[in-house]
Amino acid sequence: MVQRFLRWRFRKSEIRELFPDETLPEAHYLTTSDEDLFRVEVPISRRVPLVFLGCFITLLGVFGARSFWLQGVEGATYRRLATENLVASAIVPAPRGTIVDREGRLLAGNATTPQGNRIRVYTYPFSLAHLVGYVSPPKKDASGFYYQWNYEGVAGIERAYNALLQGEDGIVWYETDAKGAVVSQRIVRQPKEAPPLQLTIDAPLTEALYQILKETAEQRGFRGASGALLDVRDGSVLAITSYPSFDHRPFGNPASTTEVARELARPNAALLPRAWSGRYAPGSTIKPFVAVSALANHIITPSTVIVSNGTLVVPNPYHPDKPTVYRDWGPPAFGANNLSRALAFSSNVFFMSVAGGNPKAGIPRGIGIQRLAKDLAAFGFTESFPFAGSVVPAGTIPTPEWKRQTFGTPWRLGDTYLTAIGQFGVQVTPLALARAAAGIATGKLPFPCLTQQACAAHAPQPLPFEEGYLAPVRQGMRRAVQEGTAKGLNLPFVTVAAKTGTAELGASHKRVNSLVIGFFPYENPRYAFAVVMERGPASNTIGGVYVMARLFQWMRNHAPSYLSDTVD
Repeated sequence: MVQRFLRWRFRKSEIRELFPDETLPEAHYLTTSDEDLFRVEVPISRRVPLVFLGCFITLLGVFGARSFWLQGVEGATYRRLATENLVASAIVPAPRGTIVDREGRLLAGNATTPQGNRIRVYTYPFSLAHLVGYVSPPKKDASGFYYQWNYEGVAGIERAYNALLQGEDGIVWYETDAKGAVVSQRIVRQPKEAPPLQLTIDAPLTEALYQILKETAEQRGFRGASGALLDVRDGSVLAITSYPSFDHRPFGNPASTTEVARELARPNAALLPRAWSGRYAPGSTIKPFVAVSALANHIITPSTVIVSNGTLVVPNPYHPDKPTVYRDWGPPAFGANNLSRALAFSSNVFFMSVAGGNPKAGIPRGIGIQRLAKDLAAFGFTESFPFAGSVVPAGTIPTPEWKRQTFGTPWRLGDTYLTAIGQFGVQVTPLALARAAAGIATGKLPFPCLTQQACAAHAPQPLPFEEGYLAPVRQGMRRAVQEGTAKGLNLPFVTVAAKTGTAELGASHKRVNSLVIGFFPYENPRYAFAVVMERGPASNTIGGVYVMARLFQWMRNHAPSYLSDTVD
């Protein structure tokens, strides 16, 4: 109705200007209740667009400033982070260097398992386990990331030369996609394996010595055994081993945890390198060095005779009826002894007399403990030095100061007597005994070494004793082999000079250490040796001399060059 009316009105009326009130419908024409028809729209205020424009400009400024900060100021940092997300580097462990003996025989090397894992392999278990040592394999944390990339030396040569054996690790770069998958890689530094580390050791000779020590100990009831053989000219060690020993092969394989635990649990201190870390009472093997001291201090001459009737009696001023009696070891040592015979038959009375004095035997004064201790130290017995990844402990030569600190009691004459025959508190290592024997042989004290470089860096040092004091002692040690206590080494194919020793253990003396030291060939000494058979029955007559006799037999059959007196 309203629309029809409007059309009629506009047709009938002339065109003219309309006023606002004329555009509104009149109330009486309305028939609808829709309130929207009566709504009046008001124009937007001019401030609204200005506020909107201001907010837009502000946001634009914030975004622009942040963009400038991220790209201009911190752009390099984020660019590097983005690159690192795509390009990463990793270490390529170098193969561990091999260890070989003097003839290039493999002692320690590398192998790969069927699963592709690299392992460390050893070719002379037990006999060279203490010397070559073992490694700790690469390790991962709980998240599976490596915190130890390489094999690390833990003991022996593996530890001593760890830095050299590790070589130089390589580096690889690789690219990944957004999902972390490797799309390309490039080695930027090739890993470099260290050159073979060559030792002075003769592996078959060491293996032979170990087997002889092992068989003798097991058959004769010794708890342990050790031996060393070195070149007297430069100190290079040719053989050194200890029994009991352990199998070091499982230590080179990360999968052998059970076997490693088994080896670590071996009884009788099997992991102890007795040959250079075990300290023992030397017994009568100390006597050649006491003899040098007696000659150097002019207590005796080579022809001085001391008679032994089997005992050395020390009067007791407080109880004259209770003198202290020190006994000689047996009838062969009884009678008139000069230096040569005393060494050959190991007379206790002779060496106790020259050390502490014996007026009844024509020795009004002896060397005295202070001078004796100083002279014995000159042979290296009290030195500590590095060897095969550990430290050779210093030996002990008792003195009044040592006794006061150890026991809180004063020194007595009997202590000097016992020290002179290698008892009381005297303790030395088998390696130190072999070294000291080399000093007797040449007049120079070598430094035990395991590589040619180490030997060249430590030349043997002259002993503070004249040749006239050493030669009679060498003669006495040769006589011990020809007719004395070391007669078991009187072999037709090599001339040996030696000195035996038996150290009584415990208050009951039911157990003893059996020792022998010496050098060969006698006319032109080239090698010195020491053997210690540990804690065997006192009734046993088989010990150090038997071991060395068997080793000489092995040399004759397998390495005769060692028995020649020809200088290389």
